[in-house]
Amino acid sequence: MSDPGGPHAASLTEALRGGYEAFNRRDSRHLRELMVDDFQWNESEQVPGRKVCRSAEEFLAYMEGFDQLWDEFAFEPLEFRVASEDTVVAAVRGMGRGKASGVPFDLTIHHVWRFRGGRVARMDAFLDAREAADEAGLRPGD
Repeated sequence: MSDPGGPHAASLTEALRGGYEAFNRRDSRHLRELMVDDFQWNESEQVPGRKVCRSAEEFLAYMEGFDQLWDEFAFEPLEFRVASEDTVVAAVRGMGRGKASGVPFDLTIHHVWRFRGGRVARMDAFLDAREAADEAGLRPGD
């Protein structure tokens, strides 16, 4: 595969970094500007109560409910790997504390982001880094 780096790669990773920051402050307006109308959010199949969203509006409504379920919930980007001109894998630390239980969680999740026309079109989450890399078409060493 050719090197997917360069200015375009930097713009994709900066868009994602800004998106995670917007998510953490629950900035729906900023997030909506990043997403295509038919944006898809697919949580990992291993997540209890897995959520799949089929539009930007559905995802934003889902995100607004986070504060009802969590006293704390945030994503901290750890690493971005550009797989192609429209695909980026982000390793992120998910941290939170359940509102009802008070139980904290802290785990690494791997988001495979796909862009269309410079905007986010799809996110698929994986708990296993190899599965995320395979989904993105990354080979070992990429």
